Amino acid sequence: MTILDTKEQKLLKEEAGVDIAPLLSLRSQTKVDTGGWLGSKPVWVCVTSDELFLVAAGRRPFFERVSLQDCAGSHYNAATGEVVLSPAEALMCNQLALRPTEAMELLKAMGIEASQWTAKVAPAIPDEDDPVAAILRKLATSEPAARKDAPPKPSKFAKFKAKNQ
Repeated sequence: MTILDTKEQKLLKEEAGVDIAPLLSLRSQTKVDTGGWLGSKPVWVCVTSDELFLVAAGRRPFFERVSLQDCAGSHYNAATGEVVLSPAEALMCNQLALRPTEAMELLKAMGIEASQWTAKVAPAIPDEDDPVAAILRKLATSEPAARKDAPPKPSKFAKFKAKNQ
């Protein structure tokens, strides 16, 4: 567990109104504009027993809070490397870039079962009597037919060599 920076701790205490001891706090790779000269600041994710907080300290601090019940459909998108907080549509920052291990920690702390974010869709098993499935099985097991009457396709180098001679 990463400990919040002092600025983020202070902001979390001021905005939430009470002193919060998060179960998990992570620094994401997602950055937001906080009004500083040197660019954006990273978003910190804090999970308590019933809420999720997104915090970034700066001249214009970034603070969002949402109930964990509103994030029940959250999942990890392996293609983008982001945790998608859904269906929390009220959040401005609902996609957080995290390493896969951190994303798993976050989703576990949020109470999301592993089956929801590791295997989203089970592959469908086609029926034996389905004609479309039979054709697909046949195409998957058959070898592509080689065209014997077609000459071999020349490479780019062969075309270049023939053109420049």
